[in-house]
Amino acid sequence: MKTKKLFFFAAMLLVSVCGFAQSGGGDPIPGDVNEDGVVDVGDIVAVIDIIQSNTPITYYWYVGTTKPTSLTYDGVTTVSSYQAEQTYTNNSGVKAYIYVLTNSDKTVDFYDPSDLSTPSTKTEDTTTISGYKITNMNVRCAIDGDIVIKIL
Repeated sequence: MKTKKLFFFAAMLLVSVCGFAQSGGGDPIPGDVNEDGVVDVGDIVAVIDIIQSNTPITYYWYVGTTKPTSLTYDGVTTVSSYQAEQTYTNNSGVKAYIYVLTNSDKTVDFYDPSDLSTPSTKTEDTTTISGYKITNMNVRCAIDGDIVIKIL
């Protein structure tokens, strides 16, 4: 019964987006879940597979003084979730910008430990590693200085 409901839901989703399907321009086609350029039954199957999948989301994480350029960059790790708040100490030996890599749907803010009410200015890069966000402070952190990182 559950599978029938999921199939019905996926079919209704497909019907609702079919009118939007169009080609050209290289833009994604709404409803083309499997990205084959056509909205069809294969997309319903892909939606059902996603719904029934028990595969946990993989989160990539990095915090450091050098901007990562790929998911295989030294120091990038996988985690099952992000800590809501943590303190990072700049032990690089120089004043440095702090970079944080997260999945693109996360918001990263930096705080001076003495003022947790006002976030520091930041820059967000969503183009270097597709699907991920690299957030960095717009000011350098002092040698052996601490910064509080909050992730929403």
